[in-house]
Amino acid sequence: MLKNVRNYINRKAQEIGNRFYDGLGDKLIQPVSFGKGLEGKVSRMGFGRKIAYTLAGAVMLAMPFVCCGDGGEEKLPVRDEIVDTENPGNDDGDDDSVQYLNDDTQEGDDDSVYENTTTSTTVPTTTGQGSTSTTGGDCVIPFSGMIINENTLLCNGTYNIPSDEMNKGAIVFGGDGITLDCNNATLIGNFTCEGVNGSMHGISLRGVNDAEIRNCNLHHYCAGITVEQGASNVRIIDNYFEENGTPGYGDNIQLLDVDHLTIEDNLIQGGSNEGIYSNQGGENMTIRNNQIYAVQANGVICAGGCDNLLIEGNIIGSVLGDGIDISSSDGVSIKNNRIDSINNNGIILEEVSNSQISGNILTGSGHYQHLLKINNGSSLLVWNNYFEKSTGNLLVSDNGQNSWNISLDCTLENIVNGRCTGGNYYSNLSGVDNNGDEIFDSPYNLSGGSSVDNYPLVLITSPLNKK
Repeated sequence: MLKNVRNYINRKAQEIGNRFYDGLGDKLIQPVSFGKGLEGKVSRMGFGRKIAYTLAGAVMLAMPFVCCGDGGEEKLPVRDEIVDTENPGNDDGDDDSVQYLNDDTQEGDDDSVYENTTTSTTVPTTTGQGSTSTTGGDCVIPFSGMIINENTLLCNGTYNIPSDEMNKGAIVFGGDGITLDCNNATLIGNFTCEGVNGSMHGISLRGVNDAEIRNCNLHHYCAGITVEQGASNVRIIDNYFEENGTPGYGDNIQLLDVDHLTIEDNLIQGGSNEGIYSNQGGENMTIRNNQIYAVQANGVICAGGCDNLLIEGNIIGSVLGDGIDISSSDGVSIKNNRIDSINNNGIILEEVSNSQISGNILTGSGHYQHLLKINNGSSLLVWNNYFEKSTGNLLVSDNGQNSWNISLDCTLENIVNGRCTGGNYYSNLSGVDNNGDEIFDSPYNLSGGSSVDNYPLVLITSPLNKK
């Protein structure tokens, strides 16, 4: 009886928590500063919702079990009203509100309690190696080693489900054309990246086509999401990653040999390695409108073969490695990103060709590092970027001969609100503008090679002051 009371309180607390969030959540979300002029926001899984759930839990513990919809009394549910996730539909004497995810013998393990907050629940049916599917609008409860073979909606809740086999995942895509909507469920791993149990991934896609992952909260996996083995047309949208990876191995998002992949509107916070890591080729990728904070290696890294890569509109702050690190790739476009408080280089390009860097705001990288560093690049165009650094003299460098401006265009406003667009703004440049076109009269010579910016911008208004 006490266990039923506890679970009933938990479920009601979540319901009230959701109402708190819907009514007040946006107001409860607080800005988090990651450096001068850079703010991020904690997602729904962050500050606002945690406070809402805490308040709701306190209210439930203090109030009697009455509902206020019609003034009538709501009684505690009897056993048959609670889903038995082990053996649905029977009355076997166990606590039907408890799901035993990882331990079939230790009944009552609090870490495996699932508190259902949905009104329509389909208990997954296991076949083969743990495949499961849904029909209609019903949701399913995730479990370790779950293989999905069609569009799947998870039940909202928090689940401790590490992977069960080496290099697989807590959830594995079993075919093409599948969308996984986690419904803001939180999946928690156990940080295992080596040893007898192998590498523990949250969600794994291997060799699949036309797949989508959205609305998932992934914590404490060796890799939050892994896409590999020639997977193509994969979309990773509106997910929250926190503290995935261990030192030397594992990332929040890990890509190995992929094609036509989109990573968009995700929030990545913490983790011992990369925010987004691509290796063994990753052509035709788009990384757009993500926020990446406080990872201990690089924000976005491609170790080679990322041809036709677009990195656009991202905010990257307070990472211990490089903000963006791209190697041995062709046709890369890096535009309209904001990169701040990076311990190493803001952007570093090595052996990158036929690419463009424009509209980016880069501020405050490490004292001995660069905001933008180009090594052995060719046919690169760098224009209309904002470079500001308060410590050290290593602002930008290019050891080759690339273009650091476009032809002067006084019909197009530049990144610092000047009336002409040509080159870039450099905080360590001082000079004169005798003709009043808001372009310095003398060129800016790049360190490291023979590249020159012929039209460096005069600061009119800092983009850091823009809303």
